[in-house]
Amino acid sequence: MKIVYLFLTILALSGCTTQKVSYTQLAHRQMNQFAQEMEGEKKFILSGCGGAMMDCISEFDLDFESPYPLRLTIPEARELIIEFTERFKDEVNSNEEIRPYLCIFPINQNNIRMELSFWETPRKLVSQEFVAHAWLREGRIYYTFFDHEQGKFSGKCFKESYEEALKLVHKN
Repeated sequence: MKIVYLFLTILALSGCTTQKVSYTQLAHRQMNQFAQEMEGEKKFILSGCGGAMMDCISEFDLDFESPYPLRLTIPEARELIIEFTERFKDEVNSNEEIRPYLCIFPINQNNIRMELSFWETPRKLVSQEFVAHAWLREGRIYYTFFDHEQGKFSGKCFKESYEEALKLVHKN
């Protein structure tokens, strides 16, 4: 009987040590790798990441903060969010390790939530003539502006489809 218990204990312990990397870990590894690239190349810092990963990876969510100060117009912010999104999309689609865990392959802009925040200084968003946030959600890009006098985002919000923005970026 002691031998049976010993055998079961060894079997249980050996099973715990050969565990595979989960697909959520692969997704986070992919996002962190991309964040390191963007920090090195563009000086953007990852402020949050996640996604929708219940049974498979259906969405990636990445939030970045700009270096200080970064004052961009809508066309400049558009170019940057398109660049980030296209590059991340290409990196995910070319990663053969993560591919089997994607709900949809190849992923597209509808599977990515990307947010870029533009700061004047730490804790102070850029003034309202410049884009404070640009974000991609469900195939649409939104640009918002911050009113420092009122201490909140102004009612001014510009939005466009991802396809429209992509055409404008490639046109230039």
